Amino acid sequence: MAFPWYLWALLSAGALTITSVMEKKMLIKEHAMEFAATRSVFSLILVMLLIPFIQIDIGWKSVLLIFVLSWVVTIGLLYRFKAVRHLELSTVSPLMNLSSLFLLVIAYLVLGEVLSPLQLAGLFFIVGGAYFLEVSSHSTGLLEPFKRLFKSRHMIYVLLVTLAFSFTATIERLLITTQIEVFTYFFLLWLFLSLNFIVLDYVKFDLREIKHDLQHRSWRHFFCAFFHFIAALFYFKALSMAFVTLVVPIKRLSTLATTVVGGKMFHEERVALKSVACVLMIFGTVLIVL
Repeated sequence: MAFPWYLWALLSAGALTITSVMEKKMLIKEHAMEFAATRSVFSLILVMLLIPFIQIDIGWKSVLLIFVLSWVVTIGLLYRFKAVRHLELSTVSPLMNLSSLFLLVIAYLVLGEVLSPLQLAGLFFIVGGAYFLEVSSHSTGLLEPFKRLFKSRHMIYVLLVTLAFSFTATIERLLITTQIEVFTYFFLLWLFLSLNFIVLDYVKFDLREIKHDLQHRSWRHFFCAFFHFIAALFYFKALSMAFVTLVVPIKRLSTLATTVVGGKMFHEERVALKSVACVLMIFGTVLIVL
């Protein structure tokens, strides 16, 4: 019996939670570039398993666009890893829900889409969740939580990365609905991403860090790459079976699971309050995509 789309989405959320916790654990001891490049070696091997399932009759313009997108995602992931390394995971994970807000604003400004009452309500819940995420007993005013969002350069990294990923997601949805089959897009994007990180590490470190990690911590990088691969593959599988408006809210459950599990595992502060903030942002996302 074939799995329904929502089970694929739930499995993706679960694998993404495992990936996020493993990333934090490894980034405590490794630099962002070292971690990303070494994981990319295994990602490159894993993505080759998809070769029998991809379409080869792809226009060069589509391939070029995916290559450009891959560099945006590469830089975005690199700075996301920097943020995860220096910030609490229970802070970074809920903020990724801001992508729904950014997508809403982009659709309004670029495509001229009018916001519905439900979307406006969703925007309110997402902003409210971001507010509660930064509320503390030391807040000196109503605007203090928002000001705190911009005081740390690593927090700014998260906001900019989320904004950048919102743009790429918009183009991604256009590509997979009009120009290219979903798994072919997934293969090309991951192929380019893996090669990009390996090239960057070669230019900066002459692959020294990759060689060291492959000798001493290869199994950790393999499992991190494996769960990341599974999370992305299951997400695209769900997308191929159901509307993105149904899949995204289920995938967003990973941010709540990561906030709770990661917060407890790494003994982070205010985990309960951050979990409430994450729930508000997920609820806002559901309202936006309805």
